[in-house]
Amino acid sequence: MAIALGLVGCAAPASSVQPEVDKAVVATVPYEFASALTVFDADAGECLTTVVLRPDKYGLSASEAEAAIDLLRESAREMSCSAVLHLVDSDGSQRDISHIAKYLPVEARDGDLIIP
Repeated sequence: MAIALGLVGCAAPASSVQPEVDKAVVATVPYEFASALTVFDADAGECLTTVVLRPDKYGLSASEAEAAIDLLRESAREMSCSAVLHLVDSDGSQRDISHIAKYLPVEARDGDLIIP
């Protein structure tokens, strides 16, 4: 019983479906991005990449995002999924990056970017 109680609430940490690409995405803006993790949503056919900003960083410009978006677009093709970029603060609060759709060939959805 004690062993069972010890295991309750323990979940394996999420693992990325494309760890090499996530590392490359972080390397595109190393002073802005702290980490990235991509999960595959089979129901939606999407590869959702959540990028965490470093503390005290407040946003992302199109020029900063361009290389990361290109990496995610290519990896999504290889995985046969639609790439989605989701940006969060170091505390987990979503950052709206829909403004980037004005400058790059992406679509905005609920603050995220859909990368065709």
